[in-house]
Amino acid sequence: MDSDLEFDINEILAEIKDVDIKTTEDIYSRNNEILDLVYLKFLKYDKNIENKRKAKENIFNLEYEYVENLSDLKSRDSFFGINLSNFYDLKLEYLGIFIKIKDNNLYTTKFRRFYQIRYDNYIFFRKLNSKNKVQLLLLDSINKINK
Repeated sequence: MDSDLEFDINEILAEIKDVDIKTTEDIYSRNNEILDLVYLKFLKYDKNIENKRKAKENIFNLEYEYVENLSDLKSRDSFFGINLSNFYDLKLEYLGIFIKIKDNNLYTTKFRRFYQIRYDNYIFFRKLNSKNKVQLLLLDSINKINK
């Protein structure tokens, strides 16, 4: 193996913390579980049948990861959410680039504008960046080798 490539792989693996260790299967399962729970009681509204299908389609292209704790969001994370207040039309929507959390609000920027979002009635998904995807690919490859 090329020593530069090996060094790059080792550097990426070293950056993975124990709490970060999730496989593609873990993320897929958790996302599926959360979406099923969110839409469970609200599929009687026709819009939500299509909204759930679209949300799953977007999320299962492995572009998103459910945000368990808001502290998992990092500055400049691109993130999406479902506003649970709109129970009759639960859509996965782009909320912008995360800036910070302050006083029960998320501060974001979207299309050169700044927004303040009350987060108490949302569920969030963050977009996986290239680095996250490489880490997942490496972890999945290591798991396959170890089986």
